[in-house]
Amino acid sequence: PFFVLPLILYLVILPWSTTRRGLDGDEPHYLLITHSLAYDFDVELTSNYEQQDSLRFLHRALEPSWADPVRADGRKFSRHSPGLPLLLAPGYRLAGKWGALATMALLTALASWLADRLARRYWPEHQREVVWSWALLSLTPPLLLYSHQIWVEVPAMVLLLIALDQILSLQEQTANPRRRWLILIGVLLLLPVLKLRLILLTGPLLILAWWRSGRSRRVLVGGGLGFALLTGGLLTVNHLTTGKWLRDHSIDQIVEIQARHPLKYLMGAAGLFWDCAFGLCGATPGWLLCIPALLLVFWHRKPIASDLALLGLPYLAVIAPRAEWYGAWSPPFRFGMVLLPLLAMALVPLLANSKRLGPRAVTTISVALGGMLTVLWLAEPGWTYNLATGTNHLLDHLASQWSADAARFFPSLVRPRTSSWLVPVTIGSAVMVLWWWPRRPPGQTM
Repeated sequence: PFFVLPLILYLVILPWSTTRRGLDGDEPHYLLITHSLAYDFDVELTSNYEQQDSLRFLHRALEPSWADPVRADGRKFSRHSPGLPLLLAPGYRLAGKWGALATMALLTALASWLADRLARRYWPEHQREVVWSWALLSLTPPLLLYSHQIWVEVPAMVLLLIALDQILSLQEQTANPRRRWLILIGVLLLLPVLKLRLILLTGPLLILAWWRSGRSRRVLVGGGLGFALLTGGLLTVNHLTTGKWLRDHSIDQIVEIQARHPLKYLMGAAGLFWDCAFGLCGATPGWLLCIPALLLVFWHRKPIASDLALLGLPYLAVIAPRAEWYGAWSPPFRFGMVLLPLLAMALVPLLANSKRLGPRAVTTISVALGGMLTVLWLAEPGWTYNLATGTNHLLDHLASQWSADAARFFPSLVRPRTSSWLVPVTIGSAVMVLWWWPRRPPGQTM
């Protein structure tokens, strides 16, 4: 049921959401590569642009982007990696755009089931709470929005969950460790093929596998050598096929877009969670529960806390200070999506201690607001694509109805203002105080 039920939901909303909002952002570019792989069996797009193949799935002829690599002989390629199009090509060949979108729904349902399966391994003593955390992850935005759109974050989530599952098996020393290592190595190879920035997860996953499997020197040396070969191989393939080592950026551009001021790191990381247009809590207020949940698992040093820190901190350290930390014309929380299942798993011990008045009030209010926004985002799917103006479509609509600037009361880390720091501090403090109020009787443990 943890696979079938979300899959039915994703397939039911797919036709409505897709017809209400056409392909946008990076989606048409991924589909054009998919078309080329399905019919031309290559990733060169010169003939696809000339023949206007994008008209098969888009209302306009797609043009090359300024950042797309062009070889000296005139051959044109996309700056987007071919990993996701390879997954979509069979479905696209069978049923065109709808086959590719159904494949995305299938991958999202697979991620949902894998998240439930892994959460039960992290928290075997909290099975009921695992179901509630799974429901927040699978049945609400932002994952609900990505289920019918074409982004690398969903298959990356699938690979990350498979990798963590294999690492837990290595730690528990279950049967056939060689098979576990082969699966893990395959996943680590596929992650940067989906998107080069996902190599930021490959290294920490190798460290985590070494740590959990007994800290063998052989694993450490072999993993380090393999990581170096993987990085060098990917850069070489990119250079040979597109003429650029990093496919869509030069090394100088990568250095340039990284922030040079500590405040940029703070603003980017805070924006991923609090920004009213691009943040996780702005998409679904139910994720406000992460505030006390993360505090709880780190305070009690739960395994999910160390795993989340090891995987998340290096990744966010590179992603957060970028000028486009919000994902650049995408649904909310795009750059953080791959870590979303771990945030959901961190909620489990918190939900196990939520029978008092304060936790019930926080949960009821946040889930009710999240439910209303979920219905709105499904009714108007285009409203999740916001311009970087410090507001969102809902606030703009309210402002036009009230003839007042409603956005100034909501946090924006794209256009910082007083509410950008006042709202997170106020709401975050209120959630934490309410969650632990009233205090437990003496002697009662958490």
